[in-house]
Amino acid sequence: MAKIYWGDAGERLCEVVGDLKLDYLVMGSRGLGTIQRVLIGSVSYYVMVNATCLVTIVKDPIAHGF
Repeated sequence: MAKIYWGDAGERLCEVVGDLKLDYLVMGSRGLGTIQRVLIGSVSYYVMVNATCLVTIVKDPIAHGF
């Protein structure tokens, strides 16, 4: 079974966390700079702050210059 969610990615991910009763969520980070993050927002930050479960953000080493 699959379910498609439409709308703001951060809000929908938080909704999915509740729908699936998740205890833990791991998601990636694209490595946006400070200016880009301010202008377009950060889905990973929104989910980290608003999800009802623990969230781990995994950074892409290439995008983050590691």
